[in-house]
Amino acid sequence: MSSHKSYRKKKEKELFPKKKSGSEDSLKHILIDSFKSVNICSQNESTLTSIGNQSLYIENYHAIVEYSAEHLKIRIKGHTIIIKGTQLDIDFFTKEDLLIKGLIKSITYV
Repeated sequence: MSSHKSYRKKKEKELFPKKKSGSEDSLKHILIDSFKSVNICSQNESTLTSIGNQSLYIENYHAIVEYSAEHLKIRIKGHTIIIKGTQLDIDFFTKEDLLIKGLIKSITYV
């Protein structure tokens, strides 16, 4: 019976190696990941963030082409986005980003 337990522990060690507990190492990875995100955003690419089907946040858009309560057309770099839904409303917008609220049914890239 004891040989089975030692074999099992050996296999667990092989399958599940312990992670390093150094906080410096994890902080280093967090900083590297954050710089990668900054680099992506600095290339002026558009970013869409959907929060359920209730809101859509768009960063780095070019223009609002059409706007009604049932559909919106937003021009981004290289594409046009068509958002369909009900009670759609632009909650806020600036030169660079906007927030759409309402019941979003579909998002199409054209």
